[in-house]
This record gives sequence, structure tokens and C-alpha cells, in this order.
Amino acid sequence: MSTTNRGVRAALWAAALNKSVALVLQVVAVPLAVGALGIERFGIFLMLYGLAGWATLGNAGLGQALGQLLPRTGNDDGRKSELIGTAILLSSCGSFAILCGGILLAYSGVPDLFFPGVPPKLSNEISASLLVMLVLLSAHSMLATIEGAQIALLRSHVVIGFRLAGTVFAILSLFYAATLSPHIAAFVVALVGGPLLASFLHAIYFAKAPSTKTYRLTNFALLHVRVLVYQGCAFLAISAASFITGHLCVAVLGFLTSPTEVVEFGLFIRLLVVAVSVVSVLTQPLLPAIVHAHEGRDNYWLQRSLKRAFWFCLSIAILFAVAIGIGGSRILELWTGQPVHAPPVFNFLFGIYGLLVVLSHLAGTILAGMGHVGRLAAVTVIEAILMIVLGTALTLIAGREGMIVGMLLALTLCSGSLYLGFLLPLLTPLLKQAARPS
Repeated sequence: MSTTNRGVRAALWAAALNKSVALVLQVVAVPLAVGALGIERFGIFLMLYGLAGWATLGNAGLGQALGQLLPRTGNDDGRKSELIGTAILLSSCGSFAILCGGILLAYSGVPDLFFPGVPPKLSNEISASLLVMLVLLSAHSMLATIEGAQIALLRSHVVIGFRLAGTVFAILSLFYAATLSPHIAAFVVALVGGPLLASFLHAIYFAKAPSTKTYRLTNFALLHVRVLVYQGCAFLAISAASFITGHLCVAVLGFLTSPTEVVEFGLFIRLLVVAVSVVSVLTQPLLPAIVHAHEGRDNYWLQRSLKRAFWFCLSIAILFAVAIGIGGSRILELWTGQPVHAPPVFNFLFGIYGLLVVLSHLAGTILAGMGHVGRLAAVTVIEAILMIVLGTALTLIAGREGMIVGMLLALTLCSGSLYLGFLLPLLTPLLKQAARPS
């Protein structure tokens, strides 16, 4: 397992640096966007991201599917090349289909349902921004498959290095957008264009680097379509559920209330994204490493790594819950420079929700790494549907506080039953039997 340890260690250092710069982006982006766009147009930006975020589903979960399949090929570089080439072609077709569908929806009047009564000039800006976002997210979704292949080969530090460059580009673009082009579309290009640039440069590197140039990106093999689609559909379901919980709930809340009302809710979601980003410093390289260890039956490595991962994630989760539960509104006021009117109960509920999300993120990583993706996908989809249904119903009764209550109830019911009823019984005998290799 020395190769696994080296890959994880390199990825951890690279991820820590990248997340530090990404945190600077999060800190800088919000006050710049609020100051340049104003509260209402910033709320529209958050809703647009919630509507267009489904364009990332064009990847169809194939990047994550490679993380499950490539470790099982051993030293068969020919089979690896076929899996990677087939996944790239399939994700390209999926991303193009999603883009075409999104363009049709953008010009079919659907956005007008979410933004009724806006002036014609603002309506045109919303349509243009939505189109730009769909194009950029679709392109990034296709290139993410190549990143998934690199991560599956235990070289996630390479991907993270390019993402670091993309984050720096996004920060510089934000200052340009705020000072010279204060339009919604300019902020879309700044925030989405950075990750897209990083993915594009990484794809070129993957095709030319000595360690990966043997894997031909056009090496399509029909016999791998079935297994890729099967694995990809499970991860696609998980991604779709994540889109609902992280993006669609914001858009629905804005539809039921107003763009101004959704700003504070969206900003709390951004704080949660920061917490999950910190945890993903560990979980992103940990997932392929768990796959390798599980395939090699290295229970000793799993025992040590999973215990360390649990205590790390638990400490981050508790820190987030306490900070948001006690001073969430104050943190947002310092962050945005704008008054925040969230009541204490909203801060408390979001703190508890964040704690559960962080722990669920780790548990999902473990289940996926040990091959139980189907079970994870089923529960995650049910959870997302419940979030929308309960959140919508309770929002109509209690406003935005109802949305977070609905999301919290769905997360507790579904994730709690999955992890307590399946993950703990799965890990208990494994951890007891683990012994140091001789």
C-alpha cells in the first residue's frame, strides 16, 4: 500500500493548497458580487446557478465510474485506455444533449416562470446569462471525465494543481467583472470559466504527459459501454440528488418567495460549501484509495485511514455547527457588508444541517469506495425528493425557515437510516478483523 499512501499524501498537500486559494475566492466573490450587482441581481445570480447547475449532469457520473473500474484492471493498460476513451465519448454525447435541452428550455419561457415581472432589459440579461452558464457548465462536465480518470489513477494532485490555476484565474476575473463589467453574465464567466479553463488545460496535459499519454482519449470500445453506463447511472443519480439539495432548493425558494429573500439562504449554502470543501481535501483522494485497499483486502490500512478520516470530518462538522449555530448571521454580515436578518432558530437549524451534511459526505465516500454505490444512490435520490417535497410544503407554511426544516428532516430520515442501518454493521467486523500486515 505504499503507492496508495504516496498518492493520498501528495493529493492531501495539493488539495490543502488549492482549498486555501478557493477559500480566498469564496471570501472575495460574495462581497464583490453583492456590491457590483446589488441584492436583487445577486439573488437572481444564485437562482440562475440553481437552474443551470443541472448541466453538470451531462457527465452522467462517468468520471466517478472510472474511479470504480480502473483500479480493477490491474496493469492492463489496454483495458484502461478503452475504458477512458469510451467514457469520454459517452460523456461528450451526454453533455451535448444536456446543452441542447437547456438551450431549448432557456428560450421556451421557463425562466420567466422563476422571474416574473422583471423589466425587459433585466429579462434579456437573465436569458443571456443563463445561456452562457449552460454552455460553460456543459463543457466543464465533459472534461470532468478526464479528471475522473486521473483521480482514479491515484494522481489527483495533478488535477488539483490545475484547479488551483483555475481558481487564481477566477479571482482575477472577479475583480475585472466587479470594476469594468458589472453584469450577471460577467460574474458567470468569472466563476464558471475558471474551473473550465483548469479542466481544459488538464485535458491537454493528460493527452501529452508521459505517465498518461499511452491512454488514447479516442479509444472507444463497445464492450465497455454497459458496465460504464451501469456504474455511471448510480453516480448520476447521486449527482442529480446533490444538484437538488445544493442548487434546486435555492431556485425553488426564490420562486416561492423572491430573489431578495433567497440571498441569505443562498449565502448560508455557500458557507456549507466551504465546510464540505475543507472535508473534500481528504475525501477526494481517499475515495480511489479506499477502492484500491478494498480490492486488495488491506483491512489494516482501511482501519487506520477511516478512523483518522472520521475524527477529522467530525471536528470540522462540529466546528461548523457551533460557528453557524451561534454566529451565522454575524459571519454573513462581516462577509458581505450587508445587514442579515436571519433569526437565531434559522442559524441553529442550518448549523445542525451542516453537521449532518459533512458526516454524510464522509459516509457516502466510504460506501462508494467499498462498492455499495447502488444502495447509496437509491437512498440519496429518495432523500433529495423528500427535501424538495417537504421543503416546498413547509416553505408555503413558514417561509424560508420551512425550507431548511424540510431539508433537515429528509436528511435525518434517509441518511440516518442508511448509515446507522447499513454502514456501521458493514464496518464493524472489518475493523475488528484488521491486523497489521507482517
